[in-house]
Amino acid sequence: MKTRQSFYLKCLAITGVFCVVAALACHHAFPPTAQKIPNPIEQLANQDAQTEFNVVVFSDIAHNFKTMDQELEAVNATQADFAICNGDLVYSGSSENEYSYVQRKLIQKIKMPLFILPGNHDNHPKVGFKRYRDFFGPERYFWSYADTLFVAINTGNLHFDDTEYRFLKQTLEQERAKFRRCVLVMHCPPVDLRPHKNTHGIQNQQENDALAGLVADHHVDMIVTSHLHWFLEGRFAGVPIFHTPSGGQRVRDTENPNIGYVLMSFKKNGDIQLKRENVTAQRGRNMEFICLWTAQYSSLIICIGLALFSVSVCTALLSARQTAKRPAYVFKNEFLVTDALELTKYQRQTGQCKLPGNECSEKVC
Repeated sequence: MKTRQSFYLKCLAITGVFCVVAALACHHAFPPTAQKIPNPIEQLANQDAQTEFNVVVFSDIAHNFKTMDQELEAVNATQADFAICNGDLVYSGSSENEYSYVQRKLIQKIKMPLFILPGNHDNHPKVGFKRYRDFFGPERYFWSYADTLFVAINTGNLHFDDTEYRFLKQTLEQERAKFRRCVLVMHCPPVDLRPHKNTHGIQNQQENDALAGLVADHHVDMIVTSHLHWFLEGRFAGVPIFHTPSGGQRVRDTENPNIGYVLMSFKKNGDIQLKRENVTAQRGRNMEFICLWTAQYSSLIICIGLALFSVSVCTALLSARQTAKRPAYVFKNEFLVTDALELTKYQRQTGQCKLPGNECSEKVC
């Protein structure tokens, strides 16, 4: 019994130490610190704008670290003029560790101007888009390249609310007439293009009507959306619209299991051509995911580890102290009795200070 108890206490202590060491190591490996990211607008200003150019769009890369490198390397290999990451960079909008990890990956892998928008997973009920802003900057903005205006808005809360309406209206009124083409980029689409389904678009019809009025009045040429994890093309308010495929999250496409991206080709005649590209059908999370999860909850894991270690040490000390206080009985046949409860029970029953067949040579009472 004592040997088993000692084994359990050792396991408990080792587990506690492991929790503390692992949490500290993972927190050090995935620090929740933001780096300075390149300004894509400044980068574009240093490029010679071409009449024909390519833009690569990807999204929904969160939580699949096993394939994130493959997705980002494939995007970078397109050598497009610039890239757009259309939301869902992380799985938990409150995790600074995860934001920091994804930010470092994007900086390391994407060697072209990169415009980033928030998605619904970048939103958190308690802190909203604060973490996103800390690591990636503004939620809504516009930029231009050659003869095309790009306007990015935030529908990561699954709404086209008054803030987005006012920003889009003002931007289109002031900037649209200066450019030949206009592309609107948002994460959550106004319409779900999947057949016989409409569960992943903006559900508020009044908001959709307001958006439809703006894109029609100001002659928007293309609407870029994500969120569905399924490459689909359609129209909204008479304007071409498409959903990007998943860049890592669960693929909903029933015919194509691959994650991928979309290459947009802007032609001299004003046309915008789309081409969906596949990357891989692999899924899963690697050791980085486990380490990142540990880093995210490092404070809690350290507390649990310290508690386990403290319980094991205190229990061992208490057990040793009780054992030291027990009365010992040594018999002539060298049979050692250390169980005081057993002997006390026998004494009460017989009134003797010995066990049958053995006479006490020493008694400690």
